[in-house]
Amino acid sequence: MKKYNVLKVVGISFLLVTILTWIIPAGSYSTGTYEASGTLPFGIFDLSRIPLIAVTNLIQFALVILVIGGFYGVLNKTGVYTSFVLQTSKKYKGKEKHFVVLSILIFSILAAVVGAPFAILLLLPFFGAVILLIGYNKMTAMLATIGAMLLGNLASIFNTEVATNINQYLNLGIDSEIFAKIILLLMLVVLYVLFVLRISKIEKVKPAKTKTSAKKEISKKDGKKASTTKAESKKKDVVVVETKEKDKGIPLYNEKAIDKKKSFVPLLVIFVLILVISLVALFDWTNLLKFTHFETWYEKLIDVKVGNYPIMKNILGTLSPFGYWTNYELIMFLLLTIPFIAWLYNVKLDDMLDGFVDGAKEVLKPAVCVLIATILYASMFNSQTGANIFYTIVHFLLDLSKNFNGFVVAAITAIGGFLFSDFSAFMGSAMAPITSVYTVSKWYPLIGMIVQTIYGLVMFIGPSSILLILGLSYFDISYKDWFKTIIRYLWKVLLIIILVMIIIAMFI
Repeated sequence: MKKYNVLKVVGISFLLVTILTWIIPAGSYSTGTYEASGTLPFGIFDLSRIPLIAVTNLIQFALVILVIGGFYGVLNKTGVYTSFVLQTSKKYKGKEKHFVVLSILIFSILAAVVGAPFAILLLLPFFGAVILLIGYNKMTAMLATIGAMLLGNLASIFNTEVATNINQYLNLGIDSEIFAKIILLLMLVVLYVLFVLRISKIEKVKPAKTKTSAKKEISKKDGKKASTTKAESKKKDVVVVETKEKDKGIPLYNEKAIDKKKSFVPLLVIFVLILVISLVALFDWTNLLKFTHFETWYEKLIDVKVGNYPIMKNILGTLSPFGYWTNYELIMFLLLTIPFIAWLYNVKLDDMLDGFVDGAKEVLKPAVCVLIATILYASMFNSQTGANIFYTIVHFLLDLSKNFNGFVVAAITAIGGFLFSDFSAFMGSAMAPITSVYTVSKWYPLIGMIVQTIYGLVMFIGPSSILLILGLSYFDISYKDWFKTIIRYLWKVLLIIILVMIIIAMFI
């Protein structure tokens, strides 16, 4: 049952929420006033209806994961992607720690400064493959990629989802506590790098053994050398890592798909362009930086006509300008780039389709797990009236003290992080009650910092964390192993967060 470990964690969490709906009355907020609705327990039909709500409303998360998997499946068909991965792993031979640090910095900084998590996930298969090839296990690969993204979200500076929602609901500027955020990010990243390097070990690297290999293994006791055939000698430039049994297998990587006659440079250039365009298009330029030029350029583009016929508007359809892209635009963009990459490397149509299907199949389990992880989020919208137990819990905590209490805000955020997969949905549910009780605006920058950091902290271990569930499923890591590992870092993070919040409070 180990392969269902992640699903069991989500299932147990959903069962706990179901039990609580029989105990805790539901409630709602209208114009800042709490209204009790009585208990609204989940019944038998709710247990089947709520997953359907998750599928119908949140399937975008699964779709974008499948498309990224299909994208890499086609990259494997080019024959040059594998070559680039191998050359990168060779380049960092003897400097393995450098690559792990590089991975942590890229994922954490992009998450903190840009956001757009599913665009950043375009880097996951490549960095994960290289980290495994240079000798680290899957836990290290998880820490240096998904874990680094979670860290960047926690210590967000301009992260689109986090910063936009905090600034909008608390009426704050982009420069709110910017110095404290930068210091926090630097402290946590340095601490994280030291933590990952300390617990990570490099496995022994040995040549791959193939069916065609005629190598004769002789006991070390005899002191004889093994013989190698010509067929095996041709594979000397292929590096394969022999890891622990549980760590075998590199997701979205095919070591057999190598074409040394083709250059990987064009693919590298195209991939970088795809990544940059995705990050730029998904970043909230208007609300965060007041940069509206993309909207102006977009209006000029769709205004192009042939005669009186709006040619560009009809070709593009409902495409949004940069800064307003969602996962659906990202999906379409990736799908449009796949045929171009296939054409550039002379990949036949059938091979392209086979590669896409194979890649999508390989990430089918993570995509399904992510969709299931949104069940807790969907359960908060089970009632047609909008009432749920979260509002009642929020009302109870806020009623404990009419004066500002940072620990109350932290408790509300921690519970909200457990239930809400989407930060914007959590903010929409929690901020109206909080700001109706804590009306003194001078506390709002501190509230924003508490909400950002505590929610980010919960995402490291919460069963509703999309990135966490994706990473555990993708790298085939049990929730128990992850919790035992990451908790050694998180308690230090919590102490740093408390210290930073106390310092901020002193200057308010």
